[in-house]
Amino acid sequence: RVTDKTGRPVRAGTVVPFTVDQPYTAAVEVALEQSRQLAGRERSANTAFVVGDDGLAFLALQPTTQAGAVHVAVSLTEDKVVHTNEIRAWLAASAKDWVVVGFGAGSLGYDMLSKRQSGLPKSERNSVVTDGQLAFYAKGRVKGSWLATIAYDSDRKYDPDRGLLGTIDPDRYYTVYGDGSRQGYDAATRRKLYLRLERREFYALFGDFETGFTDTQLTRYNRTLNGVKTAYEGKRIRATGFAAHTDTLYSRDEIQGNGLSGPYRLSGRDIVPNSDKLRLETRDRFRSELIVSTTQLTRHIDYDIDTSMGTVRFRQPILSRDSNLNPTFIVADYEVESGRSAKLAAAARVATKLANGRV
Repeated sequence: RVTDKTGRPVRAGTVVPFTVDQPYTAAVEVALEQSRQLAGRERSANTAFVVGDDGLAFLALQPTTQAGAVHVAVSLTEDKVVHTNEIRAWLAASAKDWVVVGFGAGSLGYDMLSKRQSGLPKSERNSVVTDGQLAFYAKGRVKGSWLATIAYDSDRKYDPDRGLLGTIDPDRYYTVYGDGSRQGYDAATRRKLYLRLERREFYALFGDFETGFTDTQLTRYNRTLNGVKTAYEGKRIRATGFAAHTDTLYSRDEIQGNGLSGPYRLSGRDIVPNSDKLRLETRDRFRSELIVSTTQLTRHIDYDIDTSMGTVRFRQPILSRDSNLNPTFIVADYEVESGRSAKLAAAARVATKLANGRV
């Protein structure tokens, strides 16, 4: 429900722009990406229509297999003042039959050869030799209420060129023109095992994840890590926590646009692939702490990043100021390889509603 600054429902037919926090996206972005594969999405805002006089607006999101809390911000401009309605909901995965895909191979032998041109070392004679690989992916309901996602690969090793979250650079292998498919990564992990258990309003996972602490600017903590994460969203209480052993360092840069598409040089080098999160922030020219608008950018669609050199190139020029002379900044959050030993990173956040949801 969309309301104005006085709390009254917005009238039917009003067009309202909205933004959706990652990892979820609006359904309209899919068609926009296909129509502008080489030029990006033109950083246009997603819009929705208020369908009734009670202020209800229908927001279509892209289908997803990942359950979790979704945060939507709906903007309404009144007398040149932007009023934001924040909407929180919990997306649940659909109930489907078990899906199991796997591969297994192995060999067993016994070495006892000694009389040949190059004899076996004594330590390897008369020994049992084993070799093999097991890899599988499984997803399905457990006891009707729990949804389990399990993936395992005995030969998996961390690929520094692929990074976290499993996303593949479309320019790394070969180009497929006119491809209308969308890739999804349901079990992204840098380790051999991925495990996720979820039910209504709760999930816990072991694998790659984004911390997602973006509710407030003061305590904002949005990193990409590998470890354990859990989240719960009830009617009155929201709780999120994570723990990870990581050898990477968090970096953040703010660069004002200069009217060019790039390159823009970040302060960090050896960036972990897929850990970058970029957005454009337009700030009030008189009060820099006030953010007028925010536009989330998508990797490989709105921009390309050179992780080794730490440079970013956009599909379109980034203006230094908007039409009202408010400055525009590129805000980049990312992880860099530190070369140090892994250390523990852990945090938790709990929020509750008081006074019948008014506080």
